[in-house]
Amino acid sequence: MAISYRKATLNDIQDITDMVTQAIADMERQGIYQWDNLYPDASDFISDVNEDTLYVGYNDQLLAVVFAINHDYDEQYSNGQWHYPDRSYLIIHRLCVNSTMRHQGIGKQTIAYIESLVKQQGVQAIRLDAFKQNSAAIAMYESLGYTTVGYAQLRKGTFCLMEKYL
Repeated sequence: MAISYRKATLNDIQDITDMVTQAIADMERQGIYQWDNLYPDASDFISDVNEDTLYVGYNDQLLAVVFAINHDYDEQYSNGQWHYPDRSYLIIHRLCVNSTMRHQGIGKQTIAYIESLVKQQGVQAIRLDAFKQNSAAIAMYESLGYTTVGYAQLRKGTFCLMEKYL
């Protein structure tokens, strides 16, 4: 599936929040309670746009994926036994694939896009956290070479801290 990526704008916020709301409902039907009406919400995505760190991917006119990539992290990231502590890194946040497009490789394609994007910026590693109960997400990251380096206790439960050297 061809995805066209670009920086998000405030005009994308409604599409993003609609897509995330549907993804939350779909995850909850699967027993995955990592997100809710408190997080992520429109204010998180607006902040990302204002900080110039939010990206969207469209397939034709349909929003396929959204993610933020920046240096922000929760204090729980100190629990990680990071393999590359002295390397430059960025952190992926709020990666969400449109529920109507799941199982079409968009997640993997998006991670490949992110890795290419940050390599061009001279970044050497990517970090992220993945909800421990979201086995599909963890399996995807592991298949792409990400390793678990610790755990974070966040509002919704335990998250795997993951890292990949580029």
